[in-house]
Amino acid sequence: MKSNNNIVGGSLNTSQYGAYANYLRDFANYMSSNGAALYAISVQNEPDYSPNYESCSWTSSQMRTFLDNNASVIPVKVIAPETVHPNSSWYSALSSSSQLDIYADHLYGGSPTSFGKEHWMTEHYTNSNISGNQWPDALDAGIEVANCMANNYSAYVWWYIRRSYGLIDENGAVTKRGYVMSQFAKFVRPGYYRINATYSPSSNVYVTAFKSGSTVVIVAINRNSSSVNATFNFSGNTAGNFTKYQTTSSSNVSNAGTITGGSSFSNTLAGYSISTFVGTIGSGGCTPTAITPYIQVDGGSWQQTSSVTVNSGSTVVLGPQPTSGGSWSWTGCGTSGTSRQQTFTATSSCTATATYTNSCGAQSTQNFNITVNGGGGGSTDVWLEAECGNVGSLWNTGSDGNASNGQYVTIQSGNNSTGSAPSNSAGYIDFPFSVSQSGTYTMFARVLCPTPNDDSYWVRMDGGSWTMWNNITTTSWAWMQFPNTFSLSSGSHTLTFAYREDGAELDKLNITNSGNTPSGQGSAATNCSGGGGGGGSYNITVRAHGTNGDENITLSVGGSQIASWTLGTSYASYTASTSQTGGIDVTFTNDQGTTRDVQVDYIVVDGTTEQAEDQATNTGVWQNSSCGGSYSEWLHCNGYIAFSGKSAVSRVDPFAGIDHAVSDVLIYPNPVTVGTVTLKLIGMDGTVNIRINDLSGRLIREYKSIDQTIVTLNPDLKAGVYIMQVTNGSNIIVKKFSVE
Repeated sequence: MKSNNNIVGGSLNTSQYGAYANYLRDFANYMSSNGAALYAISVQNEPDYSPNYESCSWTSSQMRTFLDNNASVIPVKVIAPETVHPNSSWYSALSSSSQLDIYADHLYGGSPTSFGKEHWMTEHYTNSNISGNQWPDALDAGIEVANCMANNYSAYVWWYIRRSYGLIDENGAVTKRGYVMSQFAKFVRPGYYRINATYSPSSNVYVTAFKSGSTVVIVAINRNSSSVNATFNFSGNTAGNFTKYQTTSSSNVSNAGTITGGSSFSNTLAGYSISTFVGTIGSGGCTPTAITPYIQVDGGSWQQTSSVTVNSGSTVVLGPQPTSGGSWSWTGCGTSGTSRQQTFTATSSCTATATYTNSCGAQSTQNFNITVNGGGGGSTDVWLEAECGNVGSLWNTGSDGNASNGQYVTIQSGNNSTGSAPSNSAGYIDFPFSVSQSGTYTMFARVLCPTPNDDSYWVRMDGGSWTMWNNITTTSWAWMQFPNTFSLSSGSHTLTFAYREDGAELDKLNITNSGNTPSGQGSAATNCSGGGGGGGSYNITVRAHGTNGDENITLSVGGSQIASWTLGTSYASYTASTSQTGGIDVTFTNDQGTTRDVQVDYIVVDGTTEQAEDQATNTGVWQNSSCGGSYSEWLHCNGYIAFSGKSAVSRVDPFAGIDHAVSDVLIYPNPVTVGTVTLKLIGMDGTVNIRINDLSGRLIREYKSIDQTIVTLNPDLKAGVYIMQVTNGSNIIVKKFSVE
């Protein structure tokens, strides 16, 4: 059925789409006839990821074709695409298909993202390196659930229930993470609806609320070390008494007593706790539906806000939610009619009012405040390189060819301040800047935060209150939008970042009133003397090493040499900046015929990675008893590897479009049929920890490797399927393999 005739990798042949749809149909029918009817079935797990275990790759257009032309035979709800993380291009491609019932994705390297269709989060975990009983870290699982719910997900599915870091440990005991999850799952049952609540009413406090009939469930998380007094208002409704259940360091979903209701109630949330309040509101009759405001400006990303500042002539789209179940009416700003989405051209400041009548007749309103900048002066975009701010002494500046300007900043290891912002200004980075227009501004940061334990900062504007910015996990450089906006007057301001978790890397900032999400490395920064990204010059990084430690290589672009380096015996990254365009050659220049050889892993050209082994021209590799060949990382003779580079006319790349991971682990043979198993560690330096677990999560074997590319193990395993976890610094790679 597949392009490579293998259960690993490849893609489904289009000629087999019908057969595959029939297979899913038959499986659903079989389960139903045997007393285990399915609610829904997924087309494919992580179609945008190509591991070296059972898998199948799809593009979004291929999956759309399958849905439209073949999925109608499936007798249950259809789930798709279950991408590695939320991806707006996949949503755009699939969401309008009449055969797609549930849009689903995972959260590896991404954050919860609000889409308009029924949306499930179908696989994730917060941290596999610590016990599920570690407190208060277990609360982060609850924060992730709350974040998904606040972003309009309908379901949250944890990755692996019975593991040391899971909801149940290997002995079958519920962990702290499990109890945190049950603060939602035990009380928010199928058929409940999320109702509007202020998601983060104060720093490190997160609130979501749910309703079914007259029953209301409120879940409140306090990630602060000290207690917080919280007040819950019911928007003109009257609530009955509430029962409080809480999980703390010393209690597990324990009954914390009864709270008197009314139009509001106040309660103390213990430090490091999650509380669930269960009660009733009204008489169960018709109550208004909360409106969630969304605004889009000039075709940019949707912003969950009711106020925006735009330029005269900007196209504004108002798109409040819910998306179905009632009717809409509009006044102001040129809006009219009953369409939920309203589009108009902003020429002067105005207020539009949306009125939503739900299915039982209750009405709710939402104002949208549109402020138009005077003078038609265009949008304001401020670009700031992190390493060019006023960087405190506790920060380190690192080099990365994928970073804008080739550099980024990260707090020194061991500095963590999760409960509150640090008081030592050595842990701050100040970014002075100015804007020419008053208005509402959005801030984006280009970050690399590879795990949930290193994905947060403290942020403030003009010396104001600190805001915790958390859950911005991404395993590659990506632009993340700060959840709050800033109301700025024209003139000078100072944005300040402070560390919260070590390991988070900060590259670049964009402060804008344009409504557009930045891409790539953004435009040139204004706070570095030499600019930073987006200009005429760009960076090229070569990752290479020598076998002897005295090998010389040169870097040429368009026939002109721009840099030369002497290599060490360990892999290192060598970066040069140029404005030249054309083909790129990495040349080995001092071969003496015996011990000197060069291995080139890859080059990064203005953020784009080209693997050495994918290049058709290599004049220095020893192949077929002579110097010269192709598709190799090695230079054994004086010669060069030719890369396509940054050029209007690029060389032909036979692997164009393939996404090569910088770090990876290859296991062979797989399945293992002999006593030994060999690993190829790609893009890893220093100490590598290797753990082999069985499918229950139990640790079977553990190894350590230092500065090795090829590692041979003799684990003496019984026949079965195993999970291998390879850790190198902040990189964690998980692979499945089998033993026959």
